[in-house]
Formats: sequence, structure tokens, C-alpha cells
Amino acid sequence: MSSTHMAAGFVLSGVIYRALVQLFPAFMRPGLLLLFPYVLVAGLVGGMFPDLDRLDRELFGLKVVHRKTLHFLFGYTWTGGLAAVLLLMYPEQAWLFGPLAGFLLSAALHSTMDVFDSVDRGKPGAVYEHLTSRWIRGKRLILFGSTREWMLYSAFAIGFLVFSTYPYPVTLLGSDVLNLSLVLYVVTWVPAVIYELKYELPRRRGMQGIR
Repeated sequence: MSSTHMAAGFVLSGVIYRALVQLFPAFMRPGLLLLFPYVLVAGLVGGMFPDLDRLDRELFGLKVVHRKTLHFLFGYTWTGGLAAVLLLMYPEQAWLFGPLAGFLLSAALHSTMDVFDSVDRGKPGAVYEHLTSRWIRGKRLILFGSTREWMLYSAFAIGFLVFSTYPYPVTLLGSDVLNLSLVLYVVTWVPAVIYELKYELPRRRGMQGIR
């Protein structure tokens, strides 16, 4: 599911920043348009980041628990929303607040999407909510590796193609920086898919029925 999270974060951050460009003239300046590919990459990384707790083991004295240690459903949402507000208030600081908002809101989307999966590895719920110190029960609507998940990823892939034809081409040192972000997306997405198909998906199929 990491590949789907990455695609979702990539598209979400792109939608947000492109909406800002369309709605607020202040973001039409060339220097701010140049940030668009980096906001996409920040969303890609944010979509993947919470799953770094997938280790499910003790690391440097800290017990790492999947869907708990780095999954902050409301925390990411609030801080991402704050970064988005600061981006609107201080567009000249978009180099900081743009990628930050993309990263945090994509991480929030990741944590939210996991709620629609099922219980993972015998845990009492799908995602741990730190504010209430309780596990949120999985909805079992979009199970990992199911046909529904692949359909969801395909929908995000359409958004990916839309942003690959972004109407405001920006070059840096003679190269299209948007293409550089797309290359980074593919380079990170391919290993994620290989890992999931070879290791994670067979394990999950052994734990639950896949629809």
C-alpha cells in the first residue's frame, strides 16, 4: 500500500499547490512556480513517511510499532493545515511552507487511508490515535492488495499524468525540474511495488481474505 500512499501524496500536494496558483495571483510569480516540482516531491515523501515505522521492532531503545509510532492522524492534519495557512499569509516564504504543507498533509492522508484497511499484524485496530491513546477500528473497505486498492491507485495515477503536463513549464540549469520530480517519483515507486508484491502482499494474504 506504500505505493498507493506515495501516489496519493504526490497528487494531493499537486492539487493544493496548483489550486493556489489558479486562485491567488501572488503564486503566479516565476520564483513560486519553480517550487511546484519540489512540493510534489514533498508530497511523495510525506505519503511514504508514516510507513517507516513498518519495522515493528525495537530500534535504538525505542519500540517501533507499525501504524502507531509515525502515524499521527490529527497531528499531521493540524500541523499541515497550519503550514497551508502560513503559506497563504506569507507567499514569499513559499519555499518553506509549500513543501512543508505538502509533506504534512500527505502524511495525514496516509494515516487516514489506513483507517479504511483492516487490522495489521494482530494489532487491536487499524491506526493508533495518539490524542485518545486508542486504536481506531479498521473499516475493511479497501484492503491491502485488493482490487479496490489497485483501482484507487489507478485513479491517483490519472492525477499523476495530469501533473506531468503542467501548463507552466519551469527550467533550471537547462532541465525541466518537473520532469526531475517525475523521475524521482518513478525511482521511489518501483522499489516500493516490488517490496509489496514480493514480501508484504503474500504476508497479508495469509492473514486475511482479500476481496
